[in-house]
Amino acid sequence: LKVRGGVYKYMINKIWELYEDLNEIVYVADIDTFCLKYMNKKARNMFGISLKDLENHKCYEVLQGCNSPCAMCTNHKLKEGKFYEWTYYNPLIDKKFSLKDTLIIDGDKRYRLEIAIDVTVQEYQKKVIKSFANNEKLINEALRMSLAEEEPERSINVLIEYLGKSFQGDRVYIYEQTDKNRVLNTYEWYANDVYIQKNNTNGIDTRILKTWYSRFKHDKSVIIKDIENIRKEEPELYEMLKSQHVKTLVVCPLVYNKSIVGFYGIDNPPIERTEHINEMLSLMSYFIVSIINRRELFKKIINISYYDRLTGAGNRHAMDRKILRVNNHDSIGILYGDVMELKKTNDTKGHLEGDKLLLEAYSLLQKYFEKDDIFRVGGDEFIIICNRIKEDDFIQRINDLKNDMCSTSAKIALGYIWKVVCDEKIENLIVRADEMMYENKRYYQKQKEELKRDKAQNKINNTAPVGVHEYFIKQYGFHAAAFFKAIMSKDFALSAFVGDLQNEVYYVSDNLKKIIKTKSNMVYGLIEAWSVYLTVDARKEFLDEWNLLLEKGHTNLSFPYDVYIDGLRRTGTLKLEVQWNEQKTIPLFCTGVCTDIVVY
Repeated sequence: LKVRGGVYKYMINKIWELYEDLNEIVYVADIDTFCLKYMNKKARNMFGISLKDLENHKCYEVLQGCNSPCAMCTNHKLKEGKFYEWTYYNPLIDKKFSLKDTLIIDGDKRYRLEIAIDVTVQEYQKKVIKSFANNEKLINEALRMSLAEEEPERSINVLIEYLGKSFQGDRVYIYEQTDKNRVLNTYEWYANDVYIQKNNTNGIDTRILKTWYSRFKHDKSVIIKDIENIRKEEPELYEMLKSQHVKTLVVCPLVYNKSIVGFYGIDNPPIERTEHINEMLSLMSYFIVSIINRRELFKKIINISYYDRLTGAGNRHAMDRKILRVNNHDSIGILYGDVMELKKTNDTKGHLEGDKLLLEAYSLLQKYFEKDDIFRVGGDEFIIICNRIKEDDFIQRINDLKNDMCSTSAKIALGYIWKVVCDEKIENLIVRADEMMYENKRYYQKQKEELKRDKAQNKINNTAPVGVHEYFIKQYGFHAAAFFKAIMSKDFALSAFVGDLQNEVYYVSDNLKKIIKTKSNMVYGLIEAWSVYLTVDARKEFLDEWNLLLEKGHTNLSFPYDVYIDGLRRTGTLKLEVQWNEQKTIPLFCTGVCTDIVVY
């Protein structure tokens, strides 16, 4: 069956000649379009179709009597040069077959070839038909086919398709409870010439179904053999069913933990079989609920595996999956973002505030990019991968994002790249976007430092020529008594400081300036700068205590330290005192003293 090149047509015709008079059913269909390409004489006679009409029909239309691809289709299991074997009872022609399927590839075309061997001799056929009237065997067959599927979504679709065909109904459906007064049509199978109802009945107010739910509460099903019988008593329900071309129906409740979680049913089954169908649906409702629960568990596993727990953005696994699906003939845009000041927020305000900053950043990204395109790949890093996007659209979104950042507390350093075709590894494009992001981040940080220096210099230049101590007190509104109390203590000769906590600016004594090697007595971010001399564990402990003080509104902190600076071991205690506003909601300023003892 492995045929290539120009000899294909000649070879394939010879193959068809081989199968033409075979006493078994043989057909070939295009895997991608489902169009029939060949059926041998036996198949054409059984399904009533001529050779010239084949290419005007889909395989599922002729062989299964459906107007959409079969959920049980084995196309995804086929391999070239190998036969996939299985059995199937076709209710359309009331026969059971032993099937052998394989894959034929010709250039960019893929074909499914199936040989169906009829295993229903006359006496065996009667036995099979009789056995399918038996509840246990019908349920086992339905569940066998359903649970053979790996994914719960596909498992449910296979099950309702099997029920629809076995019970000869027009439509099988599942509705699930979304809230107290509404159910949602989540699954649906329909036969030929029946309108698709799922989009038209996406939600039903359960108050319309009050007579149904009164029966459901007593674990009873609903059987309507003629909807004209409910025309007067339930006009609203009647009109809804009439618009859906329903004449008869059987509906069964879905119950979990003694609560109604939905219902499922079949429209327009044979009237003489409604009682039997009701019995079958009632028996199978437990399994339907079990598969739905399995689906929810599957979703949770997928969510844990592919999504960031804090933001809900895709994680690295999701990004790898996205990369595999990108077509290298499509355009692509990569955006790399780094949330600024996250570490500082975590250290000074706590991780809860840091999480809020990340959530705000993610919400900002979602305003301009699809959720499935956004991935959190690090503590403060996001990557956005947009395939099949025009350059002007991509750039416009980024510019809108930048403008929007001006009105939020979330600032994101951005680096991006766009290509008309994705003709190189996406990982390489991500690296280039990352490099551009770091350039943007360095530029942002440089601007921020220059702004701070300019601000401080302007304040100094606009102040009367008084002593630095006096300027600092007047400029930042510190309590003079507290300030001089600090600088007049006996330990002041070692090191002391006073700081404005709202602007993160501090004035340090000459001694402390010399120890921490600052160019000026004015220091920004002194608490952070001092903590770098501590060991990793001690630094974490100190910053945790400092953040706790700010969070709880405390006024004093005493922290013992043991550090090495320029080869000298310094031990002592850092004593901090914080002054708050009257409501103790805003830390205004602090004074601090280090009781250093140098140990050589």
